[in-house]
Amino acid sequence: MKAGNDTEALAAFAAMLRFDDLPSDAVMTIKRMVLDSLGTALAATTLGDGCAESMAVMERLGGPPEATILGTKTKIAATGAAFANGALVHALNYDPMARASAMWESFAWRRRWRWPRPLAARPAAT
Repeated sequence: MKAGNDTEALAAFAAMLRFDDLPSDAVMTIKRMVLDSLGTALAATTLGDGCAESMAVMERLGGPPEATILGTKTKIAATGAAFANGALVHALNYDPMARASAMWESFAWRRRWRWPRPLAARPAAT
């Protein structure tokens, strides 16, 4: 499959990737990142600056009850839930990727895969 742009290259890479291709350390890192994100989002429902306001605005926008705001029973439009949940996950400014980036580079090097440019890009070490 010939990709026409970076998004298509990333989609093609993801479509061909099999779970069994992932090293166990990559799987464990992803599991930790998901748990970290969920924990951060739950904590932010009461601790995050502006989170209560973001959730309230998204609730007031209404729409079909398609998705849930994390840590609540509130179902709102999927776009509103995505916004609110994104605000929650990022509100306390934890960054699980700081340690994980070295693992991903190691994985790419071992497999000698040509990563799509968005995943391969990285700022120079200081």
